[in-house]
Amino acid sequence: HNNILSYKETSFDSETVSSINEKFKYKYDKNANWIIKCNCLDNEPVKTTLRKIDYHNSASNETINKTNAIFFCDPNYEKRLKKLRKEMESDHRNDIPDIEEEEN
Repeated sequence: HNNILSYKETSFDSETVSSINEKFKYKYDKNANWIIKCNCLDNEPVKTTLRKIDYHNSASNETINKTNAIFFCDPNYEKRLKKLRKEMESDHRNDIPDIEEEEN
C-alpha cells in the first residue's frame, strides 16, 4: 500500500554511534486506506494512531475505537498494564516508612 514499514536513523558523534530502528504496522479498511498505524521502537509499541475516514455512500458500518486500535498495535497491552500496576503498588508499599511508637 506504499506505506513506510521501517525506518533506521544512525547518528555519529566524536565518541559514539547510536541508531534508532522504528517499525510501522497498519490495519487497512476495505478501500486500502490505513485506519490504524502502530509505531514500534525495538519491537515495542510506542504510539498508536487512529484515523477515521468517512466515505460517501459507504456500505461499511465498521467503527474502530481507541481500545480496538491499542489492542491491534499491542496485543499484550492488558498484561503489560497489569504488570506495571503491580510494580507500582509494590514500589509504593516499599516506600512507606515504618512507624515507630514511642512509649511515655
